[in-house]
Amino acid sequence: NRPELLNRIGDNIVVFDFITEEIGQQILDLLISNVAARVKREHDVTIELSGACREELGRVALSDLSQGGRGIGSRIERALVNPLARVLFEQVPAPGSTMRINQISADGGLHEIDF
Repeated sequence: NRPELLNRIGDNIVVFDFITEEIGQQILDLLISNVAARVKREHDVTIELSGACREELGRVALSDLSQGGRGIGSRIERALVNPLARVLFEQVPAPGSTMRINQISADGGLHEIDF
C-alpha cells in the first residue's frame, strides 16, 4: 500500500510461481538435451543416458525445487556436466562414437560408461 513505491516500479511487475514437479521435469529434460547437443556439436559424440541414469538424475536434480530452475541446473552441472567433462578429457572418444552412461552415483560421479 505504498503508492510512491509502486509508481517507481510502474506496471512492470512479474509474479513468479513455484516450480511444480512437472515443470521441473521439463526443465531437467531440456537441460539434459542441451548437454547432449553441446557434446555432439563440440566433440561429435552422441550421449545416451540409460533409464536408471535418467531416474537418478531426476532424483538428484528435483530433490529441492525451492531454488527454481537455477537449482536444477546447478545440480545437473554437478552430477552430469562436470563428471562428463572429466571423462571426455581423460578418455577422448572417437568422433562419431556413442557414449552411453548407464549409471551415476549420488555423489555426482559417472559410473558404467560405454563407448
